[in-house]
Amino acid sequence: MAQDSTLQLVELQDKLAQQQKIQENLVSAIEILFQAFIKKTPLDVTTEVEIVKIVDASTGTYRVRYDEACLTAYSIGNAIYNLHDYVYMLIPGNNIENRKFIIGKTSGESGVITNDIELTQAEYDALSYDEQHNGKNYFITDGE
Repeated sequence: MAQDSTLQLVELQDKLAQQQKIQENLVSAIEILFQAFIKKTPLDVTTEVEIVKIVDASTGTYRVRYDEACLTAYSIGNAIYNLHDYVYMLIPGNNIENRKFIIGKTSGESGVITNDIELTQAEYDALSYDEQHNGKNYFITDGE
């Protein structure tokens, strides 16, 4: 009889483990479907980015670091931002090809300053040796 109880307990534990695995797979499938839905949904997205180049402050044109890419974004109104400011960027329709807008400055830094700076080749060539080797990451933007 003790052997039957042990066998029943083992079978119950196996069923419980199977049910837990099914639940985990179901949650994983729901997460995948939800992420795919979000990517296809044309909702506006706001994300935090860092200004890496001031293209033209008078027109509100800036280059920002978004993931591993540098994108052009435009400030709204007469707002002026500084190099390495962290700002909120609006991506209309969650489409990175749309014109992107800077809608305001964040309340603080978002982690560590990246030291990323965009320059043209001529601007980079005009830097001294020490400036070129100061630990900053220079991105040459000619030909964009």
